Amino acid sequence: MCGIVGAIAISKGARNLNHSELKKMSDLLSHRGPDDERFFQFEGVSLGHRRLSIIDLQGGAQPIFNEDRSICVILNGEIYNYQELRAQLERQGHVFSTQSDTEVLVHLYEQHGLGFLPLLNGMFALALYDSKLNRLLLARDRFGVKPLFYAKDQGRLLFGSELRALKGGLGFEPELNAQALSNYLMLSFVPEPHSIYSGICRLPAGHCMILGLEHETIHCFADFNFKNKIRIGKQEAAEEALRLFRQAVQRQMVADVPISTLLSSGLDSRSILSALVKGGHSTTAFTLGYTEKSFDEAAGAGSWAAAYGVPHQLIHFQEADFLAMVDERLAQFSEPYGFLCDVGFVHLAKAVRAQGFKVCLSGAGGDELFAGYPTLNAGMAMRSYSKLPGWFRRGVVGSLIQALPAGSGRLPLRFQLKSFNDACSSDLFRAFLLFKQVVSPEKARLLFKNGPLESMVLPDPIEVYEQYRERTAGLHPVDAMSYLDLKVFMGGNVLFAGDHEFMAAGVEQRFPFLDNDLVDFATSLPVDVRFSLFSLKGLLKRALGQLAAEDGIGAPSYKKMGFEIPVQDWMRRGGFAPRMDSVLMNNRFLNAAFCEQMLKQEREGKENRDRLLQNVYSLGRFLEQRP
Repeated sequence: MCGIVGAIAISKGARNLNHSELKKMSDLLSHRGPDDERFFQFEGVSLGHRRLSIIDLQGGAQPIFNEDRSICVILNGEIYNYQELRAQLERQGHVFSTQSDTEVLVHLYEQHGLGFLPLLNGMFALALYDSKLNRLLLARDRFGVKPLFYAKDQGRLLFGSELRALKGGLGFEPELNAQALSNYLMLSFVPEPHSIYSGICRLPAGHCMILGLEHETIHCFADFNFKNKIRIGKQEAAEEALRLFRQAVQRQMVADVPISTLLSSGLDSRSILSALVKGGHSTTAFTLGYTEKSFDEAAGAGSWAAAYGVPHQLIHFQEADFLAMVDERLAQFSEPYGFLCDVGFVHLAKAVRAQGFKVCLSGAGGDELFAGYPTLNAGMAMRSYSKLPGWFRRGVVGSLIQALPAGSGRLPLRFQLKSFNDACSSDLFRAFLLFKQVVSPEKARLLFKNGPLESMVLPDPIEVYEQYRERTAGLHPVDAMSYLDLKVFMGGNVLFAGDHEFMAAGVEQRFPFLDNDLVDFATSLPVDVRFSLFSLKGLLKRALGQLAAEDGIGAPSYKKMGFEIPVQDWMRRGGFAPRMDSVLMNNRFLNAAFCEQMLKQEREGKENRDRLLQNVYSLGRFLEQRP
């Protein structure tokens, strides 16, 4: 797990990066790889690598070369099946000089050419240079766990693991990307292939880019396949899901350093803990705790840790911690990110690292794979609801919803019902996007009124889903929505933020639910096996329930809540309130009158503006840095 940067000349006469320019980009990723720093430069190609040593601590420095040094590679990530791949390659005559997972890449490329990428089971962003062909290959794993940004400048293509490294390499402030800004306002994050800047892009998950002089191609080498369905019953599916889950946990334990695990009161993280203990692995469990009891899962997580006999570290997170970190944390993204719970994860990651761990396991991914989000159920209900007369939905139903209390905390009832009612559309893509809407296009226009961005035309944010319409053609609506969640919400938000959060502290986060075999099985399941209109994640609960039954450990009376921090309490009455007021009311890009109205509605309890205000606060902080 590391950070990578580099550049290649793609036009004749283009100047290569010099060492100081390459090192500047690399230094901006020092947090990702505090253990080592190496460089490679050759005839128009520059590669830089910051290393977090996890496998082959002494011999795994990068770049790594093949036998005749004609091919070299730098890797950010882990290849979980590297040992079996290495054994195959050695039988085919390849000679290895290290014990690292990275070295399999150069030999696989020698053996299979560009066909080596689908053989990898892991998380990765890599750059591989073939000096004989003067060709550079950039690639990202099929899930999008590891990020990779790129930009063109002065006849070169520059790339890096984080946006700040690209900005450092370019040396100037790029223009804003109007489509990305529109998408951000809608979702509170910038999904691929965009960044917030024009000219800087994310390489899409499961894609590779092949570069040389006057040559550039991008193609998809792996994707989620919901089309090839198998015939299987629910019980058999649960048993196979459990087998593959156990295999995935075991597979992701490859490391030459201790591995910790993140533990909540929910079943997913508890099941990872169970699989670890049953597999004979030692671990330490980490949980974030709060004084605000409605957010706290410490008691439930502590019960699991005690039952399995593993050390449990409860990491307290308070408003003072949040206030000390939030603005620096937002600046590290180099683009707006509107889920301020991110700060809690960074606090947790720092505690994990302080206890001597470089690796932790996370339960993320199970909800997207096994229909754990109520928006899927809402999407299916919308197919019938959208047929009701508009006057009835907007008038009668809208009035009844508005009469409910605004509520606070974790998605109160009125917020959910209003989101559903406002999202009404006969187009599944449009409705599914509106379920997740944070700042509507109408409010976006008011937000920028009388400011420098008032004249900017914000394109329709439906683009974030429209780019996948062809790939989802012919799928059952549940599979189509699951595909969108996996590509957009999981890849662009959960995984991107997770990588950024934990690597900020030099900690690698692994996701057992994102294993090739487990994912391929989940997407092959018939819809009526994987999804139920009246329960969430039923198949996975059945599978992991079998694991719980085998353990003989009774479940405590705690309910998984989904990760949040008490930002709404702090913005209403706490120390975060005056800071939020200052940012929203004194920003030359934002309409102070509109922001004042949103703040008033939130604090008087008339509307739940929690997510909107987090979105705008992050955007305001980002825009403050604009020239």
